[in-house]
Amino acid sequence: MSALKKPKGEHSGELESLRRRVAELEALVEELRDSERRFRGIFEEGPLGMAIVDKDYRLTRVNTRLCAMLGYTEAELTGTTFPQITHPDDVEDDVALAEHLFRGEIPFYRIEKRYLKKTGEPIWINLTAAVVRDDAGNPLYGLGMVEDISERKRAEDAVLESERMEAIEQLAVTIRHEVNNSLTTIVADAQHLAADDSGMTEEQRAVAKRIHEAGLRIAQDIKRITELSIAPVTDYPGGAKMVDLDAARKRKR
Repeated sequence: MSALKKPKGEHSGELESLRRRVAELEALVEELRDSERRFRGIFEEGPLGMAIVDKDYRLTRVNTRLCAMLGYTEAELTGTTFPQITHPDDVEDDVALAEHLFRGEIPFYRIEKRYLKKTGEPIWINLTAAVVRDDAGNPLYGLGMVEDISERKRAEDAVLESERMEAIEQLAVTIRHEVNNSLTTIVADAQHLAADDSGMTEEQRAVAKRIHEAGLRIAQDIKRITELSIAPVTDYPGGAKMVDLDAARKRKR
């Protein structure tokens, strides 16, 4: 028994439907290609450092900006984990946030932390991290966007240092005016008593002399505190800071 043939019009309808489906798929593929080109352009040429990270926190792809920021080549950075290039004091907080992110407990996170350059020098950065997921919600990879904020941090530290030195100087002024006035009276009275021959025993005069000498020493200490409060601070390699007393004395004059 021979199979029944479909009417010619029905075949035409199926072909037309197939052509529309193929056209839709081709348009979708082209859209995906456009998206990939746009992402590649942002990734490679954008102003931010960028990295793609797998579920083990390993950098699988990095851009030129991030390499320049940290002083590594692309080959050197690729394959390392982000905790390996993070300052030890910042690793715990960053990893904890990354765990929440990959588990889907937060949509993204932003953190200010320090990376370590290839030279070992710390660099302050602002990191924004997100995760790309499949249709089922499973994480495919993480995306990190890195902004160098070292200059901003240095400016903030300079302001804090200026405020600290201003507070110290104000304290020194208080000591100089309030304590020094009382001390001047005590020293003068002690000196008078130590030189008084009438009505005082040798022991009393010795006590007055010791008070006078102690007062003079305290006055010298107050003078040194005042000098320190206005002394410029010089930075040296390794983070050491030294106070320039000679400059402070010149400023005082």
